[in-house]
Amino acid sequence: MSKALLVFDLGGVLVDVEFPRFAHAVLDRDPDADLDELLAACASPAKADLDRGRISPREFLAQLPTRAKADSLFPLWSGIFAARPAAAAAALARLTSYETWMLSDTDPAHFLRVLNDHPYLRGFDRYLLSYDRGLIKGDEGSFDPLIAKLNDGWTVRFWDDRPELVDAARSHGIDARLFTTWDEWEGVA
Repeated sequence: MSKALLVFDLGGVLVDVEFPRFAHAVLDRDPDADLDELLAACASPAKADLDRGRISPREFLAQLPTRAKADSLFPLWSGIFAARPAAAAAALARLTSYETWMLSDTDPAHFLRVLNDHPYLRGFDRYLLSYDRGLIKGDEGSFDPLIAKLNDGWTVRFWDDRPELVDAARSHGIDARLFTTWDEWEGVA
């Protein structure tokens, strides 16, 4: 194995995240709920607390602006992912000579569902998950495991779909790339 580490974000890179699908499904259960408020909750400080592991998925769902019960929303919350094109699985399958990690801001319900529904995501060497670490990308220390590899002489390349997180990784000396599509993925060359 080469001393090259390839690190991938989950949502927006390895799978598509569809919060509007969740919000519309909530409206099916509670037609009086407000779509914009539901979507705002999916990007709220409470969502960041969920991703940091400070609250459980059920606690997060109980805080949503809806009369629907958290237990009835749990399956909807877990089902917001769609597979990327087959190109994602094919690209990952070709990376056997590299160490691969997933660095993701996610919660336990989402992560377990993603691994169950998308088996091509089970082959990473390491999973750096925000809810396990108490850190979301951009928090102080969030890139420390990648920096440690750099300091140990490894080449580290990181792909994320959010420009601000690419910039944050670059500010720590990590070769971070903005991910757009698997068809345009520049690989590891």
